[in-house]
Amino acid sequence: MSRLFKLSLISLISIFLLTATFHALVGNTFLDEGEYLYTGYTTIEDNTQLYIDTFARVPPLMYLSYGSVLQSFGPDIINGRIFSIVLALGVFFFAFGIVRKLTGSKWAGLLSVALLASTQFVTQAFSRALPLALSNFFILGSIFFLVKSKRPWNYYLSTLFIVFACLTRQNLGLLFIILMIYLFFIEKTKLKEKIGISLISIVVPLAFFWKGIVADAPVVIANVFGTAFQSLTPFQLYFEGSSFISRFYYVFSDLNKLTILFSLTLFALLFLGLTRNFAREVVSHKYILLIAGMFVVNYFFHTFGWKGNNSWYSIYSVGLLAVLLGFVFYKLYYYLQDPKSRKVLVLVLVSLIMINFTLMDRTTLINPIHSDTHLNKISFAAESVAELTNKDDQILIFGQGLIHILLEADRRTVAPLTNEHYLYTSELDINQVERYGFYNEEMLRIWLDESNVVMLPRDKNRVASKYVDTLPIVLEILENQYGEPVIVEDAIPGDLINSNDEALEIYFRI
Repeated sequence: MSRLFKLSLISLISIFLLTATFHALVGNTFLDEGEYLYTGYTTIEDNTQLYIDTFARVPPLMYLSYGSVLQSFGPDIINGRIFSIVLALGVFFFAFGIVRKLTGSKWAGLLSVALLASTQFVTQAFSRALPLALSNFFILGSIFFLVKSKRPWNYYLSTLFIVFACLTRQNLGLLFIILMIYLFFIEKTKLKEKIGISLISIVVPLAFFWKGIVADAPVVIANVFGTAFQSLTPFQLYFEGSSFISRFYYVFSDLNKLTILFSLTLFALLFLGLTRNFAREVVSHKYILLIAGMFVVNYFFHTFGWKGNNSWYSIYSVGLLAVLLGFVFYKLYYYLQDPKSRKVLVLVLVSLIMINFTLMDRTTLINPIHSDTHLNKISFAAESVAELTNKDDQILIFGQGLIHILLEADRRTVAPLTNEHYLYTSELDINQVERYGFYNEEMLRIWLDESNVVMLPRDKNRVASKYVDTLPIVLEILENQYGEPVIVEDAIPGDLINSNDEALEIYFRI
């Protein structure tokens, strides 16, 4: 391994770790971080069952992975973010290994790592306690073992990792389908290998879900695949969202945040289209066809077909894209016969990577010179909540970001209220509503009667839109059954609503 290569690799990883740590420490909190971390932490601690005892929006591996980390190192958002950064290093390892195996060049592998490590939007995503780093880890791990391991273990390990990816986010199921089509019909696996692949695809998910399926199979299926939302609310709820035309906004949003990656993609596509021999050479590789198919389907599904679409969903495809670009530009380098053209290509790539380090999305950051970062506010509020309450208190929360505070204070709330999406309903009876992880007015009154403490933002506008049906009930009961609130100043990270009043109200039962 040459000195230049070692220096380049160490520099890339060092800069990534530095910037990722910066993002982890001062980056704004993401609403889902608290829900994922809290649910995973308490599920493991209490030995409760996701989808039966505890409402959950995504498959269990996200919760269990991060929950295990918090059980080992403490309930802290930073611990979850550090775990994501470690997973990101695993993504880099897999990307490097895949490209080096397909090209025989360590420099091509390094290019794929450089494209990921230098993209600040990727660094931001990989430094949050979200499924993004974990999903990319399993997706690229599936390709890595397919191209690196010996037959038939390459098929089995590849299947195992893509199943793990689906157990992290169910919206990655199309990648599983593409891989199965490849393994069964293009790779021409033997009958016993097909049986082994099928068994892994069935047994591994059952290992996670069997207790829940035995207890209540319809609930597990409904919650995992989202059909519970269709059964409890109008049909259009699951499919509502922006129109097809407005989805092009998200395309441009991705282009803005992943400028260099998509610029290189456009350049590669133009070159492929204009040069037939080069195009034939690239598409003759069956693994590249597989990876390209996965990327195209995954990216466009999340851009045009996913209900809750936003630019963060492009990160689920970014590892595949970096692998493709590393391979294509390696082939392009050797396709160019003129030494000057090769030097120009290298210079352009290096320059773009250097520029890529500067394209930072400042909207997700707080000035680190100030003390009012989201994590500082959460820590301050958590200390106050821990001092004012007992560990066995049930604390009902209403408001964005409050679950972060309970996580770091190591306190507990009702499981469905850790998530503000599609939970309240006025339809069906209490047994049906509770079964599918929703709640209604009857359940809300029971929770308020059983609770010792209720937490609300002092600025009620923060919760009015999310709890439009429940807030009047909560305020009525607080007025009649709870004392005057204790105010915790500057407690709530205002990540989604701009307000100067960030105080927290803590009500105690009389």
